Amino acid sequence: MKRIRKRRKTLKTPVVKAKFEIKASLNDLFRLANLVVLPFWLLMLLLPRTGLTRRVMNSNLIFSLLGAGYTTVLVQGLRQNPSGFKALSNPDLDGITKLFASKQSVFAGWVHFLTFDLFVGRWIYMDSLERGKPARLSLLLTFLAGPLGLLFYLNFARPKARPSSEVKAA
Repeated sequence: MKRIRKRRKTLKTPVVKAKFEIKASLNDLFRLANLVVLPFWLLMLLLPRTGLTRRVMNSNLIFSLLGAGYTTVLVQGLRQNPSGFKALSNPDLDGITKLFASKQSVFAGWVHFLTFDLFVGRWIYMDSLERGKPARLSLLLTFLAGPLGLLFYLNFARPKARPSSEVKAA
């Protein structure tokens, strides 16, 4: 018996491997980081008493995202420049100046500022709601110059707490 070989004609379709790469420059990431925090500031400044703003600002998600982004950039930077760890663990002005000589270090520092300024802004926002007092100027100053807004809020805008009655010693 002869074996009859059937040749199957198979269509050879090229295999397309989708490879999605996002190649963003540090400048693109810098712009993105600035844009990411902007809606939160706008909500606190323009719509402070809405339910949407309260729900959004009660969430820690943005701080988790910014913190993860910061950590990623920091770790990458320390891998590229291990001497940066020394500058961070035993800081002096010259060491920190050298550390911030790279764009990546400046970017990490900027994300650090954005994160903490927004965190302080959220605290001011929540505290002002709890006290029933507006804090737009303090929030605007915090948005523009971080510690200046906090200083203004703590010393001028925040209503002073009423002194509690003294606890009698037993």
